[in-house]
Amino acid sequence: MTLRNTRKKPAVTPRRAVTPTRTRRKTPLPPELPGSGNTPPPPPALRPTDTPWQRRYAGTTEGVTFHLHLRRHASGVLTGRYSVLGGHEEGFALYGGLYTDGSFLVSSRENGASFRGFVESGGALRVSLFRRGAPNAQKAFRLRHLDLLPTGPREAFRDPDAPEEAPGRPGPPRAWAGTLTGELAGTVLSLRLVRRADGSVDGTFDLRGRGGGTVRGVVGEEDVLTLDARYTTGPREGQRRTVHGTLTHRNDEIVLSARWLGGDEPYPFVARHLHEGTAPLPHIPGSAEHTPGALPKPLPKYSLPALKEPDFEAQFQDVAGRLGVPAHLLLALMLFESWLDPQAVSGGSGAHFGLIQFGREALTDLRTRRSHLTPDQVRLLPRRPEGFRDLSAVQQLPYVEAYLRQHGVPEAVERAREGGREITLEHLYFSVLGGHTRVADRAVWAARDAEDPDERLRYTQNDGLDSDGNGTIEPVEAADILRLRWRNVFGTNLDERALHLRDVGTARRPRAKYDPRYRDPLPLHTAARSVTPEEDDDTTATRDREQEARLRLVPEEELRRIRERGEIGAVIGSLDGVEAYYNGKNEGGGVHYSSDGKKYRFGYRWQCVEFVRRYYYTALNHSFEKLGNAVDYYDPGTEDATLNIDRGLTQFSNGSRSKNARPGRGDLIVFAPSPANGGYGHVAIVVSCSNKELTVAQQNVGTGFTQTFQVVVVNGSWRISGGVLGWLRKGE
Repeated sequence: MTLRNTRKKPAVTPRRAVTPTRTRRKTPLPPELPGSGNTPPPPPALRPTDTPWQRRYAGTTEGVTFHLHLRRHASGVLTGRYSVLGGHEEGFALYGGLYTDGSFLVSSRENGASFRGFVESGGALRVSLFRRGAPNAQKAFRLRHLDLLPTGPREAFRDPDAPEEAPGRPGPPRAWAGTLTGELAGTVLSLRLVRRADGSVDGTFDLRGRGGGTVRGVVGEEDVLTLDARYTTGPREGQRRTVHGTLTHRNDEIVLSARWLGGDEPYPFVARHLHEGTAPLPHIPGSAEHTPGALPKPLPKYSLPALKEPDFEAQFQDVAGRLGVPAHLLLALMLFESWLDPQAVSGGSGAHFGLIQFGREALTDLRTRRSHLTPDQVRLLPRRPEGFRDLSAVQQLPYVEAYLRQHGVPEAVERAREGGREITLEHLYFSVLGGHTRVADRAVWAARDAEDPDERLRYTQNDGLDSDGNGTIEPVEAADILRLRWRNVFGTNLDERALHLRDVGTARRPRAKYDPRYRDPLPLHTAARSVTPEEDDDTTATRDREQEARLRLVPEEELRRIRERGEIGAVIGSLDGVEAYYNGKNEGGGVHYSSDGKKYRFGYRWQCVEFVRRYYYTALNHSFEKLGNAVDYYDPGTEDATLNIDRGLTQFSNGSRSKNARPGRGDLIVFAPSPANGGYGHVAIVVSCSNKELTVAQQNVGTGFTQTFQVVVVNGSWRISGGVLGWLRKGE
């Protein structure tokens, strides 16, 4: 007897077919990570907040009482400590995040514990799983259904990463490209990676003798890298793996400490990329090293409404950075399309509106291809093009970014980067004028005698762009009108080609004519400087400070020998006569005390805290009464440029606007907890600082005694890259 499935299938409502008005290339979606085995699915995004807070929790289950102290940072990162009643008195450091779906995950590198669960509407934490120890360990300890209730109100704390503390925020994350190599499971792994300004990463991998393929992923908070690797060659063709680890920038070296997940077992590995002077990492447009300055000011006779909105400039710079587009080119595009007026209406058809003249087709694209918009942005999207007039310039910026992404700008940026240059004005303009950046690659955009009637119509409607009168409009000719408007509004020339443009039109209808023999007397545009004149002493002052610092470096050959032989305690450098020692993989050992008979405690041998305490005691005659981990040297409850009572030093928060905020030699700089430092944080001593970069001396970072970080100074606010919380100074 044959059994048949008699269950009825649910009725399927047919979808109404949507006929696109014109064919465009669909943006490829990132590959999905497998959700089984050792390959974890990608977590939801962190949930940011405008009001960072800290709170204490307690809960009891199965006779065990837990106490948690959590801090929620503006980015959505959670840090804090936890302890068990009757257990470790100081508790264990926690690091994790609060996500957009209401879930949270915090874990401790000190004892392998982790809390996973959801935040209840009343503020309680419902822990669905607490685990301590490796998942498969015999002594692993697990608890389920633990409720942690608040033991006090939420308290605000000063989060150095909060946006309101950095009105002149630095540019997007550092962008680079290079090959990282290391040993994995007895063979050589090569990762050819490109990290863009928005944090996305893609590239290829090669596992010598075992195949290779493609990788795609993202660099998240604290430089945590997650990649989806797909084999395209070799015996594992079609299989996927996950790379999860932390990127560290050490001077000119990029180090990836990660695990290769998804096979028979997880394989740890370390891959490095050394930037040689003869082969520099290619510049990627939009990288932090080329952070754009303030937007230019128009001539008095012009009024540009968007520039008058308080938050427009900061958010505009963010959009340009995420796209990898020079800010002045994006500004030129908006200037030509709408005079930077969010209520602008096209003078001809009256069917296009807003900053980049959104029409019906653009609105359809935004509605049907939503991957670049948040749910709130989708909800606010107008139903008809004229609805853009009801949105401010700031509210329109997300739709500008989404439109440009849909119409080829990221691809054009990548192609330009591969050629060692930035995206051109022509490619950016034709994402709007021609529907895609690829149109700018054509030799001719429109011709008077073209066989295609649509092309002839384009020429008739835009014959004023035919500057040489030869009956064709080239993409570069079409973009010249943008260059001409920029010159008229801002009084500078947008680029080198603009210097050779004559205005041969009328006041009501300007017309650009390219003449290589002509040179306009107005200057070439350069981005406004981001520092005040009194701060611009980096060249001389930095050289003088570095000479005074008495910094001694150990030759690289000697450092390599120290690493190969594992010489724990070997000297790796010195600052002001205070030596730093090699610690291997935290192998220094017991507590180190002063030898002057006072038994002053420096700390555990060759940790970062030990070097900092020894430097302050020896070189600056300053002692710290209170002990603690590296992160404990920065007090989030201390106001900017005031005394940190526990340390006896003046404390400056990252992004400080104090007149004395500029870091100086001997300052103690504190880094936030991250997976790279095991959740303890990190401390170092400032060697020198200019308005472009800061150099520190440190211990317990392998043989990397010195390290340099980017500095961004905007409107007197000093902000240091690399997860810096702040710095402390003696004698203020």
